[in-house]
Amino acid sequence: MKIKPECVPCILTVRVNELLKLITEEDRLKRAVKELLLFMTRNLNYDEYVTVYATNAFRLVKSLSRNSDPYREIKVYSNDAALRILSELEKRIGNLRGYSAFKESCLAALAGNAIDFGVAGYSARIEDFSKEIEQIKLAVDDSKKLFDKLSSRKMKILYLMDNCGEAVLDILLIKQLTTMGHEVIAVVKSGSFQNDITLKEAEEIGLSKYCKVIGSGTDGSSIFWNEVSSELKEEYMSSDIVISKGMANFEYLSEADIPSKPVVYMLKAKCRNIAKELGVNVGDYVIKLSKTGYLA
Repeated sequence: MKIKPECVPCILTVRVNELLKLITEEDRLKRAVKELLLFMTRNLNYDEYVTVYATNAFRLVKSLSRNSDPYREIKVYSNDAALRILSELEKRIGNLRGYSAFKESCLAALAGNAIDFGVAGYSARIEDFSKEIEQIKLAVDDSKKLFDKLSSRKMKILYLMDNCGEAVLDILLIKQLTTMGHEVIAVVKSGSFQNDITLKEAEEIGLSKYCKVIGSGTDGSSIFWNEVSSELKEEYMSSDIVISKGMANFEYLSEADIPSKPVVYMLKAKCRNIAKELGVNVGDYVIKLSKTGYLA
């Protein structure tokens, strides 16, 4: 998805708020905000992917604040909160079989996507994971179609992970996929982007116990083809299907000029532009299977 006019104030608000939290000295803060404004003005190109624009602005925030991982405490807290309810959810799913277990795992993984600090005017309580799962109503539900596809043969699945906290709940879906006989490659960030999971947090939650884990080779919000590692490109090219978590991956993969693959978009539409692209309302959850990754 390319930059739209209303994306600019959203990204700017989030980035200024980050600077306000990270820089306490007033003169330095004033200079930082001014530099951010100049950067966003000079680099505003409506033909650019919005998530690339947001990533580059966050890179500047990290540089200006001299903090390479501004959301580190939030990430640890989110993962700890999710780990506390993981066994409860495992028991719930363990009492189910077949498609019912698969869909419940999808709902758990989706509930985690409610945690997002990168959308202006949006908030969600980390402590409400369990309640969120019970309340989810899917505006687009291709989960049965996906289950049938995955049941047809063993596949290699590239799983693009998103936020911390959410990543813990992704374990439930990953376990379902490996139980079905699939090979899962989980992709996490190689450097920090907001509260997204990196190799460091992946190690802390023990993600490699459940599947192979690789870094993207970049701190970009998605798998920007001009930035990612050769390892990721090889895993992408040899995969049969991609599971894409969150809005940033949707914003990029749904229009990016990269080799097409079947993609499953799993996300909560937290802003008007994303909702419009998907034909849903703001706040709706989506499991959408695309044969090529593109929406058209």
